[in-house]
Amino acid sequence: MEEINIKTLWQATNQRLEKSLHISKQQTEEITRLKVHNLVSSMKPLKLFTILIGVLWVVIIGSVVVNLFLFAFSATSLFFLFSAAIQVMLTAIALLIYIYQFITIYQVDFTKPILHTQKKLANLQTTTLWVARILFLQLPVWTTFYWNESMLNS
Repeated sequence: MEEINIKTLWQATNQRLEKSLHISKQQTEEITRLKVHNLVSSMKPLKLFTILIGVLWVVIIGSVVVNLFLFAFSATSLFFLFSAAIQVMLTAIALLIYIYQFITIYQVDFTKPILHTQKKLANLQTTTLWVARILFLQLPVWTTFYWNESMLNS
């Protein structure tokens, strides 16, 4: 009788441990989902702000470049025009990537498996690196604004 009691107690304890382990695993997954949700949610305002400022920058500077190109082409330095055009073009490309990121952030579904969410986050990280690379290309363009033909002749 004692052996049967020990086996039933052992099985009951084993079942409680299995249940506890299962609940712990579910809670860990839920905590991970909450952390990822908070991380992704914190990105939304910054991306939106960046998109709005980028659109303003591209529209204002782009219109200045187009007006200079159309109406004051002979009076404006070609180096300035091409530098500004390249700068606006690179900013527009970065802006498109930010819009893609913003759309991707809203498409993240936290009810799907964690690996699917991690794949979306890895994609966001990759595109963030691409934005940094593209915007880094603007640095040499900022130095060519002041060039003129007399600098090259002498």
